[in-house]
Amino acid sequence: MIPLDSAGVRLVFAGTPDVAVPSLQALLESDHEVVAVVTRPDAPSGRGRRLQASPVAERAAREGLEILRPERPRDPDFIARLTELAPDCCPVVAYGALIPQQVIDIPAHGWVNLHFSLLPAWRGAAPVQHAVINGDPVTGAATFSLVRSSTPGRSTGRSPNRSAPRTPPATCCNDCRSRERGCWWKPWTASPPAISSRYRSRPRGSVRRPRSPSRTPRSTGPTAR
Repeated sequence: MIPLDSAGVRLVFAGTPDVAVPSLQALLESDHEVVAVVTRPDAPSGRGRRLQASPVAERAAREGLEILRPERPRDPDFIARLTELAPDCCPVVAYGALIPQQVIDIPAHGWVNLHFSLLPAWRGAAPVQHAVINGDPVTGAATFSLVRSSTPGRSTGRSPNRSAPRTPPATCCNDCRSRERGCWWKPWTASPPAISSRYRSRPRGSVRRPRSPSRTPRSTGPTAR
């Protein structure tokens, strides 16, 4: 276990789409050590349906980082390699797959997920789009630790922000949440909430709030979206 106020933390970042890249960049520019990234496998893209690496993988390649692309996070080879990397913590932004408990238990301080809503509102996929569609006057982002599905996760921080109801959802998601505001991980990069005495995690409330509609049946594992 590392000291609570350790200046530098060994990290493995998990994320896939464009919206996750600014968070990776912010961590790379921090005092912490990003030793690898976890992202979804290359997928067909464009008219030619050629395999295309994820935006996070492309950014990591430019930085010379090790890139892990498991088909499923429970793959034995992936679990073995993540164990070898021995991260202190795994920040995750829109990774796109369920993280099994065996993997959650690998880093000493768990996985901290960045979600683009003020939880418990708009849990699930596309939270920004649904906040805009429903005309929420205030939206924002929250971080929480991944835990067993039967236990409420612990919130480590929330960052409110005025929404722009007339802004197209795609623009709002890509620009407002990442580029114009810089990055929601900025306070985290100075002192990670999962391991710093400056932050005190608290249980996520049990109040029922709107949940983003899902295209697939609800699954039972911890999610990293």
